[in-house]
Amino acid sequence: MELKKKEEESKENSLTNLAFKILSEKGIDDVDLSMFGDKSKEIYEKYGDKFMKQEGMVSMVITVKSFIKANKFEKAKIKLLKEGSRAIKEKEYNYALLCYNLLGDSSMINFLLSNNFEAKDSNIDYNELYQNMLSYIKPGIFS
Repeated sequence: MELKKKEEESKENSLTNLAFKILSEKGIDDVDLSMFGDKSKEIYEKYGDKFMKQEGMVSMVITVKSFIKANKFEKAKIKLLKEGSRAIKEKEYNYALLCYNLLGDSSMINFLLSNNFEAKDSNIDYNELYQNMLSYIKPGIFS
């Protein structure tokens, strides 16, 4: 019995590792894990977990998209909150604004827009990324 369970775990880990490799090579937007059936949400969640502790825009995008595909909206929200807070500390106010816009946090959006902060990332336009993320983040998803 124990041997069979270990074999199943090994097979599952192999499939998860294969899925991670494909996601890493092709990108989360270009991979459909529906072939894994019910396991696909678990794979997306584990993939998001891999990037949860990393900081920055790339890890935010991967993490949030992964958690949304896994229907783990609270985890996606936590990542956006952490990134928004970190961005403010780093004076990356435009990136913070992106995070809070994705969250739909009007009080933080108003705070950032009403203060004339000198942003380290003032030359970066996040509009294209914002539009891309909106294809994942539906209105009210974090309410």
